[in-house]
Amino acid sequence: MLDDLLEQYGHHLVVLRGLTKRSVGDYQRRVSLFFDWLNQDGRTTAIESVTREDVEAWLKHLYYDRRNGTYTRHTKLGALSGFWRFLVYEKLATEDITAQIPRPRIKPKMIQYFTRGEVIKFFEASPPTTEKGLRDTCILIVMAFAGLRVGELCGLRLADLVDDGHYVDILVNEEIGKQGHSRAVDLWAAPAVFIRRWLNVRITQGAKIDDPLFVSYRKNDQLVGRRLSGNDIDRLVKELATAAGVRKPRIHSHMFRATHGSDLLFVRGFTIAAIAARLGHKNIATTDRYLPRRGRVNQEYRSLRDYWRTWEQLYTQGGATSVEGREQGTD
Repeated sequence: MLDDLLEQYGHHLVVLRGLTKRSVGDYQRRVSLFFDWLNQDGRTTAIESVTREDVEAWLKHLYYDRRNGTYTRHTKLGALSGFWRFLVYEKLATEDITAQIPRPRIKPKMIQYFTRGEVIKFFEASPPTTEKGLRDTCILIVMAFAGLRVGELCGLRLADLVDDGHYVDILVNEEIGKQGHSRAVDLWAAPAVFIRRWLNVRITQGAKIDDPLFVSYRKNDQLVGRRLSGNDIDRLVKELATAAGVRKPRIHSHMFRATHGSDLLFVRGFTIAAIAARLGHKNIATTDRYLPRRGRVNQEYRSLRDYWRTWEQLYTQGGATSVEGREQGTD
């Protein structure tokens, strides 16, 4: 019964609310957690018998027993509220039992970021001299120079790269973009060289146009070929941070997205609205959380390439890691 309702709820979220499959899965999982708890606590799981008091008891369990933070409790209650609104909409319930329950208040926090020097250290710790090393370099490029969300990065296919032989555009389609939003993010010539190399590697591996762009390797650099997950990316970032000697109270992959947003403040032409569009933010207030240096920045670089000259210098000394084919006098 619950599985059928969750499937219907998923269709409702996709068709009427326009959510992505990834978001739908998150909503369904959070609702399942509530019903699992009802069962474990000896409470009824019949839709018509679940009460507001049951939901409030669950929230207390999440706070005292599970030690869930405010944001986690907020998102779990939000998913459950959406489920009950769906039940009322489909006339499967007479009322939304969550309607009068206050949402845990989330206090906005500034998102931590890496310094430019720390980003350079990440790249130094991942020389593109092997297939896995090239993959890791390209993952860093997509995070640090394009600012994609981890879920977007993991969802990229070969088809989502548009290469004109000079620049590369990364297409974030509605299937992987948050809340079904799509956008295109461009890379200048130098990082495009590495993305182009990795694309050729994937084609050599037999990847087709709809196959994942980034796939897994074993520790001995042997190809596995599985699509990477968010946990895989976080693990990679932490491993590279250790190898690079980058120390922070907490290190996670989302910090690269915040880094890219704050970096754009130094580049001419990037207003707050333009930064929001590049990051795929619907609300500029969200973008503000990514800009810890706002109000103290002089936009002094004419392009991202100018801003990242020190990065290009890592690969302009010749040898296997050089930016081969780099066009001269371009951005």
